[in-house]
Amino acid sequence: MSLTSLIDVIFLLLLFFMLSSTFSRFSEIELQGGRAGASASAAAPGILVRIDEAGGWNINGEATAPGEVEARLKRFAGLGAEAITLLPRSGVSTQQLVDALEHLRRVTALPVNIAR
Repeated sequence: MSLTSLIDVIFLLLLFFMLSSTFSRFSEIELQGGRAGASASAAAPGILVRIDEAGGWNINGEATAPGEVEARLKRFAGLGAEAITLLPRSGVSTQQLVDALEHLRRVTALPVNIAR
């Protein structure tokens, strides 16, 4: 008894289901990478946001409660800031980083860069 024909049918079914299935994206966060060789602009001050594993926020060197983030970012945007650099501490999980990105996207329209 030969299993060759059975294997061919199973392969065709597998191929059919792989090609006919749809892949949905549940949630996306748009990320932009820096350009190679791009120099930093010294004209406009930037905003440095650090997050730690305990959920604490630090904006330009000052500890900030999560409820005060929006007001502080608006103040810096009013001073001419053009971008936010998000710097997660070494113990920050990926979920905490995504939550911080979503929070920053909700409260400001400034572009967000992620640094290590």
